[in-house]
Amino acid sequence: MFQPNNKYLIINDGDNITEKLKSALHKEGYRIFVSDEEQSNNSSKQSITINDLIIDRETYLVHFKGRKIIFPKKEFELLYLLASNPEKVFNRDVIAQKIWNKSKIEKGDRTLDVHIRMIRKKLNEEYITTIKGVGYKLIKS
Repeated sequence: MFQPNNKYLIINDGDNITEKLKSALHKEGYRIFVSDEEQSNNSSKQSITINDLIIDRETYLVHFKGRKIIFPKKEFELLYLLASNPEKVFNRDVIAQKIWNKSKIEKGDRTLDVHIRMIRKKLNEEYITTIKGVGYKLIKS
């Protein structure tokens, strides 16, 4: 919730404020502070565990069936996005916007598919499923 207070703005985790908005507010003279509530919420969100898959955002490491796997940044961010909402189908354009800051994927662009294929390979084809004509989702079992 936004709480303007004499050119200060207190931001809670649920606000999902973007860096661009933070920058714009800063240019207008606001000082941005992260509330204690947001810091505690973020620390609990640093790691996602689903069965034998642990995704640690703080160290950018993935532990899968007892092995440590290092993912390139975009693969890691893509896996983290899917795991942050298991069973939710993310359409290709939403993924493009969240991972690559593109408004949509151009026809013929296979970047997303290649990243998904590499993640699947590292996770022995487990967890990520394709929803034809829509996008991808991470399954819990």
